[in-house]
Amino acid sequence: MKKVLSIVFAVILLCSVSAAVFAADLNEGNNEGSVTVSYGVSESYVVTIPANIAISTTGVESTLSASSVLIPDGKTLTVTATSQNGYNLEYTNSKIPYTVLVNGTKQTEATFTALSVVSGSTSGNATLVFKTTDEDIAKATKSGDHTDVLTFNCTIN
Repeated sequence: MKKVLSIVFAVILLCSVSAAVFAADLNEGNNEGSVTVSYGVSESYVVTIPANIAISTTGVESTLSASSVLIPDGKTLTVTATSQNGYNLEYTNSKIPYTVLVNGTKQTEATFTALSVVSGSTSGNATLVFKTTDEDIAKATKSGDHTDVLTFNCTIN
């Protein structure tokens, strides 16, 4: 009995499912019709940031890249970066200043644009150089691993 009821309910369920279908009737008075065929492509991108940077006085070069970029016409994928410690490597109260260059330009703002990719381009990259000086290293007041965190943020606008 349970099997029979299950089958009956399954048939009722299948009969109750409906799909909206829109159609144009063509006949001898109206023998031409058209249909719009479409598919929506979602915006997408892959941005690859450096995993770790061990800074030096000679400068450490790294690449920031964007690939598989699909964004709406007239828009730009912008990758910004923010220094947590204001371009200072810190360990407790000890600080070592450093600089970041993006494609050769020194960054001075707390948040800076590291990469921009315009619509129609599927990829882009930027060269980042991280550097400190012997004079800046001499400003450290403690031994230990001095660190900063750069936070990258992607927006499409």
